[in-house]
Amino acid sequence: MAHNVKVILNGAVCIAEVQYFARLVARAAENADDNDGEDFDALGHLQFDDITLVTLYSHPHPHLLEQSYGVLASCTKLGEASLQVVKISAIQAVVAMVPHCPVINGVAEDRYFLVEKTGMEIAHFGSEENDDE
Repeated sequence: MAHNVKVILNGAVCIAEVQYFARLVARAAENADDNDGEDFDALGHLQFDDITLVTLYSHPHPHLLEQSYGVLASCTKLGEASLQVVKISAIQAVVAMVPHCPVINGVAEDRYFLVEKTGMEIAHFGSEENDDE
């Protein structure tokens, strides 16, 4: 099941594991001050916010990242202490976090490395654009 994502949090790119998706229903902001007894169950008075609850992965191990020339982004799970609520629109991509067990300073560690699938932007890589179409 694909449940790892690349998200933008506070302007920074982070890798996270999705725990839950939800749609929140709230009174629309333009109607928040209206208390004149209207029926707030009407759809025009409600707004929907699609969110996800995620736990974060650590930043990549700096030595492994440097030694691999920026290829191996090896992270650990930060667990429940890193729980975040994220708007769905902040999700940039679905990614894979593959388990691996590198030996760092003589100690084997349970870690995960990042695998991103190339998107559609590379579909025409190396081909010339035809402006006539």
